[in-house]
Amino acid sequence: MDLDYTTNEPKMEKDYSESVKALLPEVEQLANSGQLRAALDKLHALEKKTRAAADLWSTTQLLERMVEVCGTASEWVMLEQEVAAMSKKHGQLKQAIAKMVQKAMTFVDNVADEQPRIELIEALRTVTEGKIHVEVERARLTRMRVEIYEKHGQVTE
Repeated sequence: MDLDYTTNEPKMEKDYSESVKALLPEVEQLANSGQLRAALDKLHALEKKTRAAADLWSTTQLLERMVEVCGTASEWVMLEQEVAAMSKKHGQLKQAIAKMVQKAMTFVDNVADEQPRIELIEALRTVTEGKIHVEVERARLTRMRVEIYEKHGQVTE
């Protein structure tokens, strides 16, 4: 697999954008009907192909949609698991991980209870740990966590 030296990412071998555009309405329909696992399974199947072909746009769209499916259903534990699993996939594109983390961060404020919010922040911080391409996101997540602790007077942590 050749590298694109401008982005230090593998060069795209095949374009899956049409497949992604065809799949997204179907996934949306499944998610709206409450079949989250089925929707995620369809996304996972195509994500594996797009990741293997180094198709950045398609992979990013699929990862963001996975986050949206979990986030709009308020399935915070599932969201944490999906983000963690997708970031650990072999050959995952760095820019796709960054976009996925950014999308997941938009749902942090939607978490009604404080404990699940803290758990989501910590899960995202774990994903971003030691990765230079998501350094800014990690800093923002750390700031969110600190604000919660300061609100409760737990400044020593």
